Amino acid sequence: MKELIKIKDLSYSYNSQNDSRSIYFRNKEKSSVLNNSFALKGINMHIDRGEIVGIIGPSGAGKSTLLQHLNGLIMPQQGSIYIDGKSVIDEWDQKELKKFVGLLFQNPEDQIFEKFVGDEIAFAPLNFGFSIDDVRKSFKDFLEYFGYEYSFKDRLTYKLSGGEKRIVAFMSIIIYDPRVLVLDEPTASLDSENREKLIKLLEDWVSSDRAVVLVSHDMDEILRLCNRVYILNGGRVVSEGPTENLLFDEALLEDNGLDVPEIVRLYLMLKTSGFEKIKKFKTETDFINWIRELKNHA
Repeated sequence: MKELIKIKDLSYSYNSQNDSRSIYFRNKEKSSVLNNSFALKGINMHIDRGEIVGIIGPSGAGKSTLLQHLNGLIMPQQGSIYIDGKSVIDEWDQKELKKFVGLLFQNPEDQIFEKFVGDEIAFAPLNFGFSIDDVRKSFKDFLEYFGYEYSFKDRLTYKLSGGEKRIVAFMSIIIYDPRVLVLDEPTASLDSENREKLIKLLEDWVSSDRAVVLVSHDMDEILRLCNRVYILNGGRVVSEGPTENLLFDEALLEDNGLDVPEIVRLYLMLKTSGFEKIKKFKTETDFINWIRELKNHA
């Protein structure tokens, strides 16, 4: 089965009498949302195995609310969500769902609660039944990958920089190898070196049975990483499709309060300057390779 996540007709209001932050209610009970203050309105979406899918939109579009539905932090009020073919309401044990779908918050301080870095990163995998030896080995591997000494485990979490907190929050999720990573602004506040390391890790991590759902305001990052993109605005999906189709549509992005990627601005500038056969490039490397092709055929 290719489809890993399916969202059908999902609507959600924080002002509902049946606010599912405190009450799990089932669609079959036919409870109603009492007003029109919807954070999400009739969302339909699918995420396939082996792909990175971007969710973009202006502030207040409903992106973070949608992400929190994907691992059961918020339960559906209207509509349904299926993860790996099972309903998040009726068929998933909540602990197992959170093990299957790892969620990174936009603000790492909302996620970090242990005093020491080592305890923070080890908490989830130990709670999910991993052995301490396996956790230590994986922990050392990730520390080495991001350029930290093993003694980093003894750092106080409240004294970490913003970038360090984001790396710790990310490691605390990926260490237990969820099938789905749901990431809200994962590279914000990272230096360029660790940003590239995290992006490379995601590119390598996605395989035939895994998927990444990525929210980011960095349109160049979305263009580089994502196979497909959903644009949310006002709690609705206003457009969906292959990343290149949407992020090269300057009018669509501007109509929805989104920046045009810098590399796309360069492409559009060259195209309007008479380069009719110019290729669409997603990264600076793609652009440099195109220039080399032109030079070789000159």
